[in-house]
Amino acid sequence: INESKNRNKADFINSDLGKLDFDADSFDVVFGGWSLTSMRDMFGRVFPILQNAMKKDGQIIIVENAGNDEFTKIAGIEELTSQMRNFYAECGFKEEAVLDTVIRLPNQETFFDAFPNLKAQGIKLPSLEISHKVVIMRASASDFRLEE
Repeated sequence: INESKNRNKADFINSDLGKLDFDADSFDVVFGGWSLTSMRDMFGRVFPILQNAMKKDGQIIIVENAGNDEFTKIAGIEELTSQMRNFYAECGFKEEAVLDTVIRLPNQETFFDAFPNLKAQGIKLPSLEISHKVVIMRASASDFRLEE
């Protein structure tokens, strides 16, 4: 988010973070929704880009699966979800909230279009409403770190 003289202005960039080269101190806030976990094999490249691009008082906010819910059980990602929450804590993220949500699907095909690997495994959905917990985490630029 960039602040102009008399009002706030937000610039949104939807891109492959691993392929961008941002100027130092460019961003007040970096937001990621279910994105960092999918880039876990690239953390060594992605985190330094984020650290460089964030202003000194900047914040990074992420939303991820919280686990212990129907969705993570169906998707078979309970262990991964637990590992990622621990990893984010080690990187300086603090959990701000865990929200109980529901994924409401118009039909099963919609779910399996998003998760074709689960369809291939023969997973069956118990209903078109799946309980899902999400966690909102925040780290300031000064607390954000990648342990080597």
